[in-house]
Amino acid sequence: MAGRALIEHRPWLLASIAGAVAYLLLRSGEVAELPAILLKGSGAACLATYAWRRGRSFDTGLLAVVMALSSLGDMAIEFDLMWGGGAFLLSHAVAIGLYAKNRRNDLVSSQKGAAIALFLLTPLVSWALTRDLVVTAYALVLGAMAAAAWLSSFSRYR
Repeated sequence: MAGRALIEHRPWLLASIAGAVAYLLLRSGEVAELPAILLKGSGAACLATYAWRRGRSFDTGLLAVVMALSSLGDMAIEFDLMWGGGAFLLSHAVAIGLYAKNRRNDLVSSQKGAAIALFLLTPLVSWALTRDLVVTAYALVLGAMAAAAWLSSFSRYR
């Protein structure tokens, strides 16, 4: 990332950190409910804005959508678990698309095995802990997202 680009977009990154920290510090009830909910979603919303402004590629657009849906999920879950979970589910589905579009070439068997384990073990552990079909279905999508991320060309170490 060029130094000038970082300087131009740094306020969005700092705002995302400030929003997240402010929510953590103020969530105990000292702030009215609606402003606290907006503050809760501000961190991911600022990251969505950062991604949108940072690049104009299809991938950065997808990343911005993932973060915007996550922000919406953070806020909606305060009103209704299913609506918030639905927004997060959509964000996971878009992320799966982003990861699948950027799939790593030349996968070895251990990488494929790890992806299969992430995909299968996430819902299995969820079912073992909750015995709830809705939670397990959500965990299946989480496992699919983790597996897709593992198989993507994005760095696993950053």
